[in-house]
Amino acid sequence: DVATLVHYLGALAGGHVVLPVPAGREHTDVIAAYRPDVVVDASGVHIRADAGHELHPDLALLMSTSGSTGSPKLVRLSHANLVANAKSIVEYLGIRETDRAATTLPLSYCYGLSVVHSHLLAGATLILTERSVADAEFWDLFRRNQGTTFAGVPYTFELL
Repeated sequence: DVATLVHYLGALAGGHVVLPVPAGREHTDVIAAYRPDVVVDASGVHIRADAGHELHPDLALLMSTSGSTGSPKLVRLSHANLVANAKSIVEYLGIRETDRAATTLPLSYCYGLSVVHSHLLAGATLILTERSVADAEFWDLFRRNQGTTFAGVPYTFELL
C-alpha cells in the first residue's frame, strides 16, 4: 500500500536501516533482538528511545533469507548495493519511464523490493496492489492503470 511504501522510502532517505517483516508476522521478537530506533507497522510509526547500537552508515537494508537450509539469516545491503541492483535490472530488462508495473510480490521479499527499486530508478509508475493475480480485481486495476508488467515467482504463473 501507499503508506508502507512511503514509510520504507522515507526511512531509507532518513538514513535509517530497514528490516522488512512480512505482513501478519509477529514482530516483537525482531524488535527484541535488533532493538531498532524506529518501528513502522500497521498501527503507525513508533520512535524508540532505547535503540540498540550504532550501525554502519552505509547500511540501508536487512533482508531476511527464507531459512530453507536452517534458521533465517539477515543479509546486509548498502545503499550502493540497492542502486547497483536496480540499475542492473533496469538495463537488463530495458525498463523505461513509460512502464507501469504492478506490485504483485510482498515488499518483505527481495524480489518485491527489486521491482520497486528498479521502476522508481527508471522513473516508471508503480501500480500498488495487494491483490493476487488470481483475482479479477487485480486485472481490472491492471487494465484501468494501463499496466505493462508484473513480476512473479513460478507459483504466480501457475495461478494464471
